[in-house]
Amino acid sequence: MTVAIIACKKEQTPKDQGAQFEYEVTSKIPYEQIQVKDKGFKGSNGSTQILVFQNMDVFKLTLADLDRQVRELDSVFVTTYSYLCEDSINAKETEIGFEKKPLVDFATFFTYYSPYQQIEAAEKIWLNNEILDDANEPDKHFIFEHSLRAIINTDCEVQIADNIYKLTADGYFTIPAGNFKSLSLLDKDPTNLQAIKDIVFIGNDCSSCKASGCNSNKRNDGYKYNSANNRRIKWAVSHWTHPWDRRCAAKTDNYKKHNNHWDKYRTNCFAKVYGYISDAVGECDGQLNFNPPNTGLNGYNVKNIEHKIYVQTKTKTGWVQSNFYGAGGISHDKTVTC
Repeated sequence: MTVAIIACKKEQTPKDQGAQFEYEVTSKIPYEQIQVKDKGFKGSNGSTQILVFQNMDVFKLTLADLDRQVRELDSVFVTTYSYLCEDSINAKETEIGFEKKPLVDFATFFTYYSPYQQIEAAEKIWLNNEILDDANEPDKHFIFEHSLRAIINTDCEVQIADNIYKLTADGYFTIPAGNFKSLSLLDKDPTNLQAIKDIVFIGNDCSSCKASGCNSNKRNDGYKYNSANNRRIKWAVSHWTHPWDRRCAAKTDNYKKHNNHWDKYRTNCFAKVYGYISDAVGECDGQLNFNPPNTGLNGYNVKNIEHKIYVQTKTKTGWVQSNFYGAGGISHDKTVTC
C-alpha cells in the first residue's frame, strides 16, 4: 500500500486498483511548529523523547487532523472495495497491507516511537493465540483514542507551550516546560510529590472519591463473545478529562477467530454514549443531559467505532450510560460505575 501525505491536492476519486491501493491524504498539520526533544533519561515505559508543540492550538489541530486523516483514508478504502462481502474486504485489507498509515507517518516524520506503534506491535503477538488472555491485552489502555496515542510518548507525556503534561489513569501532572529533572524524579517515584519541585497533579487522588464523587476519569471496559466463541467485541465507556478537553465516549472493537488465532475484524458496528453530567454549577447538585437527541454512531465495515461527545462538567457514578453492537451480532449495555 502506498499512502502519501501532502500539503494540498485536489480530492481523488477512489478506484479499485487490485492488489494496490493508492490515495493521497491531505495534511493540515503545521509540522514546522512541532519539535522533538531528548528528555535526557529513559522513562519507565521506554521513552527517551518528547514532542513539543508551540501552543495548545497547534496541539489540538494536530490531534483533530490525525483523526480526520485516518477516518478519510478508511472511508476511501471501504468505498473502493464496497462490492466485496465482509470476509472478502477483510481479506483484501490483509492482501494490500492496509493500516492507519497517517499515524505511523506522523511518528516517522519525527523519528519518534509512540504508544500507538508500541500497542499495535504487542497486540499482533497477543492476537496470535487460540485463547486470548484478556487480563494482559496490550490495547487495554486508559487512552483509547488512536490519534492521541500517536502523539504522546510511551510514558504518556507531551509538552505544549510552557507545560509538560504526563497523563495517568487518575488525572494528569503538569511540570514547567524543559524541567526534565522533575519529570525524571516523577518517573522514578510518582508517590513522593512533595520532594519534586514545580509539579502539580490535577485529577482524582483517591479510589473512593473516584467511584462515588462528582468527578471525572471514570471508565469501564470489558469483553463479550458470541455463543460459538468465534466472534468478540471489546467495549469501553468513559468520562475523561485531559488538559485540552473533557469528553464522554463509548467505543466498540470487533474481533474474529480464524485458523486458531484472532484478528481485528471489519464489520458493521455501533456505539452510543448518553446520560447526564453536572449542571452549570459543576458539583453534581443538578443534572444536564449531554446527548439530548439520544443518538449514537454507526460504522460500516470498520474494525472499531468511537462515539464521542465533548462536555464541560464532571459526572457521578450511574449518570453515564452506553450501548454497543458489533461482530457476530453481539450487543452490550453498560452504565459507568467507576
